[in-house]
Amino acid sequence: MPRLPRLLALLLIAPLLTGLLVACGDDGDEKEPTATAPAAEETATEAPPTTPEATEPEPTDTSAGLIPFDSVHYVVDLEITIAQPGEAEETFISGQVEGDYVAPDSHAFTNTFEFGGLSGTEEIVIIGDDAWIREGQGDWTATSRLASEIADTIDLTSADPGFLSATDLAEGISALDSEAESINGVQTRRYHIPREAIETLSEILGEDFLADTAGLEDFEMTVWLDEETDGLVRAELTATASPDIFGDDAGFNLAENATVTISMTIDVTQINDPDIEIEPPV
Repeated sequence: MPRLPRLLALLLIAPLLTGLLVACGDDGDEKEPTATAPAAEETATEAPPTTPEATEPEPTDTSAGLIPFDSVHYVVDLEITIAQPGEAEETFISGQVEGDYVAPDSHAFTNTFEFGGLSGTEEIVIIGDDAWIREGQGDWTATSRLASEIADTIDLTSADPGFLSATDLAEGISALDSEAESINGVQTRRYHIPREAIETLSEILGEDFLADTAGLEDFEMTVWLDEETDGLVRAELTATASPDIFGDDAGFNLAENATVTISMTIDVTQINDPDIEIEPPV
């Protein structure tokens, strides 16, 4: 089953979501080694070689540690529709990621997509450094968490280090108005980010946080962040754009004045539910 359509569906939205959720988390990743190295030098200046050795395993460990919950269930729904002149609006791409996470490093998720008459399902289980993958109703294949076929499929899943960690985002958007709201069983802060707030966000997060969204015409997003941990509990995004958002090499042959509508929701439930379990599939 071809993997490109599903990846395309996820990556199309990545510049939008990454700018608001993941890129901020990436900045945090960069700060961690910087903060760790000086501390090591202060406490053990006579043995600098131990600092690189101590930090080498951190990419594996911290990718799970960035998730602020002990366990969660989550669903990501994505739909992209196209309205061309003189034609009815039609669904262009639809996809869903549904998964579970159990601390410290267990993930199980299913990716489904429909694109251009093609549809497919892919399931992945990751426990520590071990992983298993299967497509459709095929057999499970044992592999490694670091294998390329796993690394290429973790966007918008709990295995993505920046997916549910929004601490830096919370610090950035704290300048915006928010409302207290209970959702999915936890107390959150609700932030609404309309197109008009883009200029404010650019000042907070940097001018390039939406730099990869050529063709974007309208944008609106609402996020709910856990009050205690700043973890992402829910996000709703809608955007309209010209076909330019697909890039010059997409080859979709859409009219220049076509309208692309993107909608996506992320819903995180069963937060810290001890009944969620992840076991090897074979």
